[in-house]
Amino acid sequence: MRRTFIPRCVAAAVALCLATPVAHAQSLLTSNTIVGTTIDFSSLTADTFLPFASLTGVTIEPISDLEFYAVGTYGLGDNGSWTSPGGSATGVGTSYGFASFMRFTFDTPISAVGGFVNYCVSAGFTCNGFSATMRVFDVDFNVLGAYDVDVDAPISTTANNDGAFRGIDVGNASIKYLDWGGSYVTMGDLSYGTVSTVTPEPASLLLFGTGLVSVVGIVRRRRRGAE
Repeated sequence: MRRTFIPRCVAAAVALCLATPVAHAQSLLTSNTIVGTTIDFSSLTADTFLPFASLTGVTIEPISDLEFYAVGTYGLGDNGSWTSPGGSATGVGTSYGFASFMRFTFDTPISAVGGFVNYCVSAGFTCNGFSATMRVFDVDFNVLGAYDVDVDAPISTTANNDGAFRGIDVGNASIKYLDWGGSYVTMGDLSYGTVSTVTPEPASLLLFGTGLVSVVGIVRRRRRGAE
């Protein structure tokens, strides 16, 4: 029994290290590490109010108003403003400033989504007191993740057409819907897909292999000593 117990333990430990997945909770993204699709909204005509828009792999619609806004000129209070240099929209925004949301529905569920965004700020607070909120749902509208961006990762800008990337990663392809809204919020582009992961370096793999060989050598010496 002693001759087989230690090698089996080693094999089991190695298999566990290699095969056990790492649990992945929702996380707020503050930089765009998403690999997949990025779309802008330049195909929309600036300064128009829309009840619906279908773009690459995603549909946009308002969920608390009758329409959303294809941004031509859009004031964000202390955070500056967004303006379109021509007839194409520079982004999309909510139509009103009272708990107004846009919904992005994806053709195929994804694991991470975000965009270049901004929101209205006045005297250090969100306009009208409504938080700039980002939340994601699965196909059955179960909440997978939600953040008040102005609380968890505030954006402060003064220049025109400025903002920052904000998004959510849930670690598996289960996001069907993204809601982005609050009090006068904008999005300049949308990225969705998966978050890029770091591949183990060859040196790290070599170190692991060297350690494994050492363990096997110790086990063999112990076996010979027991005979």
